[in-house]
Amino acid sequence: MTPNPQLKEANIMRSLQLATTCEPHSSAELIARYRAARQRLYSPGVTTPKMKTPIRELVGTDPATVPTTIPTPVTTLSRLVSTIDLSNEKSGPILKLVSERTGVSIKEILGDEKPAAIAAARQEAMWAVKKITNWSLPRIGRRFNRDHTTVLHAIRRVEERAIQDADLRAFMEAIKTTFC
Repeated sequence: MTPNPQLKEANIMRSLQLATTCEPHSSAELIARYRAARQRLYSPGVTTPKMKTPIRELVGTDPATVPTTIPTPVTTLSRLVSTIDLSNEKSGPILKLVSERTGVSIKEILGDEKPAAIAAARQEAMWAVKKITNWSLPRIGRRFNRDHTTVLHAIRRVEERAIQDADLRAFMEAIKTTFC
């Protein structure tokens, strides 16, 4: 069966004509078309896709909201920090320290999960590894399976959070006075 060249040309012309006439002339028209398309797609009888819960509902209405950490007395911090053994510059004891402080497991800290509490603990761990071991950002990134720019972002975020979080600030001071 050979394709009809006249039919093919007619289809091409029709698609070109539709392409030029279907462009919305204003944002209101674009929104109206979008709503109409969604209504057609998700009308009764059509199953709607499962939507993820927006992050603002999970964390709070303020995007700058950071999960609170488990408050740890300064004496406990000093005791924990003093027990770190850095033979062979291993990051394991540092991860254990951050895990005990935040209540997030080492597996979650090194994992790919992105809930705010886990991400905050991961960022603290990256900061602590950088301050204690003075490893390069790419090396820390490899340890956490992240890019070096992610490590840089984490270090900056922890330092910003320390301004408002007294427990984090005490933890950071204990690390600095013991190892720096």
